[in-house]
Amino acid sequence: MNVAIEELGACQKKLTISLSPEEVNKEFQSVIQDIRKKAMVPGFRKGKASVSTIKRRFGKEIAQDVKEKLIETSFKDALVEHHISPIGTPTIDYKNIKVAENQPVEYVAEIEAFPAVELKDYKGVEITRKRPPEPTAEEIQYQLVALQRQNAINEPVNEDHVIVENNNVTVAFQRFLDGQPLEESKQQASFWLGVDNLFPEFSQNLFGKKKGDREIQFSLTYPQDFQDQSIAGKTVQFVLDILNVENVVLPELDDEFAKDLEEESLDALKAKIARQITEQRERVIVAETKNRILMQLAEMYDFEVPPSLVKDQKKHFPDQEEAELLKRLRAGILLNHIQEQENITVSEAEVDEAVEAMATQHQMPVAAMKSYLEQHNGLDQVRTDLKESKTLDFLYEQAHVVEEA
Repeated sequence: MNVAIEELGACQKKLTISLSPEEVNKEFQSVIQDIRKKAMVPGFRKGKASVSTIKRRFGKEIAQDVKEKLIETSFKDALVEHHISPIGTPTIDYKNIKVAENQPVEYVAEIEAFPAVELKDYKGVEITRKRPPEPTAEEIQYQLVALQRQNAINEPVNEDHVIVENNNVTVAFQRFLDGQPLEESKQQASFWLGVDNLFPEFSQNLFGKKKGDREIQFSLTYPQDFQDQSIAGKTVQFVLDILNVENVVLPELDDEFAKDLEEESLDALKAKIARQITEQRERVIVAETKNRILMQLAEMYDFEVPPSLVKDQKKHFPDQEEAELLKRLRAGILLNHIQEQENITVSEAEVDEAVEAMATQHQMPVAAMKSYLEQHNGLDQVRTDLKESKTLDFLYEQAHVVEEA
């Protein structure tokens, strides 16, 4: 195979790929034998038809299959050999490409590609970063109350108990819009009144009611920005049954509560919460600083950005200023070049670890999460994200970071 490359611009290349008769014949033989194994030809047992018969009966199919395989394989090989990263689909005039045994094949592929970039001064970037502020007593108390609520227990109430705040209420409800049901049947849900973020109309129609009350009817108007746009801004009618009522009992915030959470005392638990808040703020500040390092590097360059990337970015962010848009695209291209320069790779063990973390976050078995990602081409995105993260880590480690007072 011979590849001639013509630069049509910083991001446009024309590849003329020539294949010898020997390469063409090899593909013909492979395709013919493959069809011969599978073809059912009258007068022959399966797989036993002569090569001449196969050629005569399946000539057009053979030529089309050979053409597709030759182009697919040779184009990929040309990209790898010449270290070209294409963007989108190449332009190839398939119709006018003719293939025949004992004849060479030549075709042209025009592609958009990432521009060549001469990297400079990406190590030792000077940048300042914030210092995480100390957690306040109010912030620590907020997290402490969240833990208290997570460890609350529900106790049964008397049959004549009237629903009040701090009750956990289980209901069955069905919604109607313009008289038509939104659900086929009643749905069940539980709410902790006064803690769960309910619409006021919903809470108000529970207070004062009792377990067993049925067919409670009221209307609720959803806000315009409600996540379900099919009912956003619309008034929905509810029909609701109260299935169960429990009283929520909060544990005392004392040393015993802390010991239940494997801390020596309440003060030790507060200290742990303070550390967690500080560590979270530190992660946010480091991530923000890494991003600023990359943006600062992007400002040092003025290379051409592939037009298709600009068009796609404008489609997704129509209000973004072009200068900022181009800077962000250059930052992404720089990140890829630095990955290659520093040979930053991702191991399968790192991918597996990331998949396990995702499975834990979504409360799914690891095997189910991996299967889902494989079916939706998600593992490649996991690898890409990990590689970008490792590259940003590298830039941060190499930078000269000064903490602000």
